[in-house]
Amino acid sequence: MDGSLFIWVCPNCKKKFNAPYSFLYHDMAHNFKVYFESEKSHIIPFGEYLRVKENGLDMKAIAAIAAKFRDENPQMNILFDSMTADKELLFSVLEKPNGIWEFTERKHVISYEEYSLTHFGHLDN
Repeated sequence: MDGSLFIWVCPNCKKKFNAPYSFLYHDMAHNFKVYFESEKSHIIPFGEYLRVKENGLDMKAIAAIAAKFRDENPQMNILFDSMTADKELLFSVLEKPNGIWEFTERKHVISYEEYSLTHFGHLDN
């Protein structure tokens, strides 16, 4: 969690380098998976990644929507949950009231039109 996984030390000069790489982490004992995307230095819960792909959506657009939401709500985060028959995108809402992310009962809903604007780069982030 502190990022030390990505520190590489040159065996010759002993200089430290930050060398992030993409990976999938699976904690089988706790049934928890995360995917780290090195190009964006962004950790994506693997379940969310699969739900995005299963619905034919673009992960970059979903990440942009989540980033915009976090910018507007610093103590909150959203994870893609599902898409309705009417093509509304449902996101689970997390809050960080005591320094720990917790799921709430609320859902954040955006229209497919808003997603499309984000996907095609027409929305300001």
